[in-house]
Amino acid sequence: MFYNTISPKVFAESFLGDGDSEVIDYKIRCFDGKPFSIVTCQDMNENTIRLDLYDLDWKSHPEFLVLTDRRLYGGGQMPRPDCFDRLLEVASILSEGFPQVRVDLYVVGGKICFGELTFSSGGGMMSYFTDDYLVELGRQCVLPIEGKTKG
Repeated sequence: MFYNTISPKVFAESFLGDGDSEVIDYKIRCFDGKPFSIVTCQDMNENTIRLDLYDLDWKSHPEFLVLTDRRLYGGGQMPRPDCFDRLLEVASILSEGFPQVRVDLYVVGGKICFGELTFSSGGGMMSYFTDDYLVELGRQCVLPIEGKTKG
């Protein structure tokens, strides 16, 4: 895997939130700087997680999720964040130049916090999406042709 050449490191991050209210994980799937969809993760613990899938109009799409005893439906009723447009703008900037990347962001106290850029979600085995949705994600990804540049 492409992580083999990275030297192991240990680091600590600041705790997000106040410990009393839940921090929602916004996983924004982007294709060369263009956000496509958002998965929200909430109620995360060692046994379960609640997922919702939203389009860029904040419409819920549970029909594209594969749910299990561990992956539960979040209900599709999460309020659209007040800073939603800014979330998409940040994701767009961070994903520019990458054929495909998932940008993970959080909103804490009205402030957007960066989580990570993920280039191979689930090692490429995203069993939480239906096959039809995986095909649609594949249609969004335009890979560069070796030896050619944009423009």
